[in-house]
Amino acid sequence: MATNGMKTPPDDLYEDISAGDEPTMSSQESTPVYGNTPTETTNSVNQEVNIEDPYVVQDEEEREKIRLELIQTEEDIAAMKSTLRSKEAAAKELKRKLGITPMSEVKKDVAQGWKNLQQSNA
Repeated sequence: MATNGMKTPPDDLYEDISAGDEPTMSSQESTPVYGNTPTETTNSVNQEVNIEDPYVVQDEEEREKIRLELIQTEEDIAAMKSTLRSKEAAAKELKRKLGITPMSEVKKDVAQGWKNLQQSNA
């Protein structure tokens, strides 16, 4: 077999890879599972924190306050997104009533860009 000047790796380089490490398909999903890979996904929000992280609050009462604040913040974000979507729809309807189409906006932007380019070269 020609190696084209490249050395072949020694057989013992791959000795830790055995036939037993072939991927198996987990029953829960279609991704291969190797060796010690957990087959179950864990919910990090519900998982108890065991790592000594200086930013992680350990006091259970304080953690509950933070959880409630997070829930409230996420609800506020959802409400703001909903409001933004409704305002965007209203703006679209107003533009339609004024005869402003996406194509007319593109034409206006191109004309303004061309004008700016001509002025900058002058």
